[in-house]
Amino acid sequence: MIHPSSRPPSARFLAAILRGSVLASPALAASLLAAPWCPPVLAQNADPQNPDPEIEDLGPPTATNKQREARVAELTKRSFDAFDKRDWKAAEEALRALIPLDEQNFVPRYNLGCALASQGRAAEAMEAVVDAIEHGFVDRRHLVSDPFLESIRTDPGTREPFERLVANWGEVLKRHRDANAAAAKKEFPSAKDAGLNEDLRLVYLSSFNPKSFDAARGEIDLIGRWAGEVLFREAAPDAASNDSWAVVILPNRREFLRWAIATYGQAAMNNGQGIGGSYSHDDKRLVAQDLGSSFRHEFMHVLHWRDCTRRGQLHPIWVMEGLCSLVEDYDLDSAGKLVPATSWRSNTVKRLEKAGLLMSIEKLCALPRDRFMTGRPLAMYAQARTLFLYLSDQGKLEEWYAAFCETFKNDPTGVEAFERVFAKPIKQINLEYRAWVKALQAVPEEIPPGAASLGIEVDWGQGEGPIVAAMPDRLRKNGPKIDLRKGDIITAIDAKPVRDIAELVRVLSAYAPGQPVELTYRRGKLHGTTTITLVPKM
Repeated sequence: MIHPSSRPPSARFLAAILRGSVLASPALAASLLAAPWCPPVLAQNADPQNPDPEIEDLGPPTATNKQREARVAELTKRSFDAFDKRDWKAAEEALRALIPLDEQNFVPRYNLGCALASQGRAAEAMEAVVDAIEHGFVDRRHLVSDPFLESIRTDPGTREPFERLVANWGEVLKRHRDANAAAAKKEFPSAKDAGLNEDLRLVYLSSFNPKSFDAARGEIDLIGRWAGEVLFREAAPDAASNDSWAVVILPNRREFLRWAIATYGQAAMNNGQGIGGSYSHDDKRLVAQDLGSSFRHEFMHVLHWRDCTRRGQLHPIWVMEGLCSLVEDYDLDSAGKLVPATSWRSNTVKRLEKAGLLMSIEKLCALPRDRFMTGRPLAMYAQARTLFLYLSDQGKLEEWYAAFCETFKNDPTGVEAFERVFAKPIKQINLEYRAWVKALQAVPEEIPPGAASLGIEVDWGQGEGPIVAAMPDRLRKNGPKIDLRKGDIITAIDAKPVRDIAELVRVLSAYAPGQPVELTYRRGKLHGTTTITLVPKM
């Protein structure tokens, strides 16, 4: 039910709060993990036919591991079936067998507490819930409202310790944050302490150049402000105080690839469309391979999952991935505010529309998670993002999200929200949406001959920005002097971030040959800017 991933070890930090004296319920267990994000291109230079030598030593899953995973899946299903039948003894038996097999997972521990509490065994249930919290459960809203835990909240022997625990939840969150960060640093030694963000409740661990990381952190702050203003308004005055901290991990390439393969198997290198990053709401960990689109996408998952947690809602996969893909590419308006931009994903949707394969809004909205994530996931991501881009372009994004959350109980697909904010039937909205898609200007995916270019050869780089690969002889001999060298990392053009070649191409597409631009770069430990005149691509 929850993807098997690395979790922080147990940290026995509640004894002082409780003075020795706490399933996910089946519904919660099903909702804890956000999907990994697949970028347009795998981590630079990776070849699915020739695996990266840095990760060859991982080897295939062992038969023992497969047997264990099968047993975990069997016991998990058995426990959930028992919950459905209200067979608490059977649920307890399955969960007690499951815990040793999935020892760092808080879910069976929490569920055991629910099964015990439902049998009236409040003291034992309290211990199981405490154990779950020590293994990573930090959802206060769920804890205080879960009907399975009613006996803990009312039993004379457990009511006071439970109330004390809830009253000290801020300390619980801090202890969990510190234990999670400490465990992450052991797992990703290249990612060093890079500070905290109290407002966004983020712990940063980064292997990137500090100044480049600070620039990316500024982008995250910008996205956080935009999301707070447009989408994720607090559902209650004290909602933010109950948000759990997330640990942001930006490791080096070797550690990222090892983590991706260990977590997702060969799917991490599938057909050249590898895992670019992931946010696990279960683990409260964000891992990203770059400072650009992967980082932005996964950060939005952090914010969206928090909003879902506050509201007690589990939004469909198209909303999760469409919203979070929306901030992968953006521009700034004249007031410096974020404006989602067309991207290579928009091009995918244009091609689908031209081929008659673009899904209707209602069909996309009704897709189950497994259908969305299998088959052609890049096409699904593209359609979800472009639908949100349409809402943004029509000035309806804020209104739609508010209406969607309001109508979620009656229509979790979001179709009712579309009809409400556009005041039209979905059939008419589909027609107008398709016309808008057809009229979208395609985003260049490579620089065509004659278009504005830097006049140099660049490689993808390692997530900080494209790397200068060569200065062509024609430029060194006859072209304008360019203050760049082979190996320099280009990080921005006119203060617009360019973390990979796709972003570089998109930014350059707004310029014409002959225009001067200020280029920001890193050369070793040195950072600099230089003004160059764009030249036509030969």
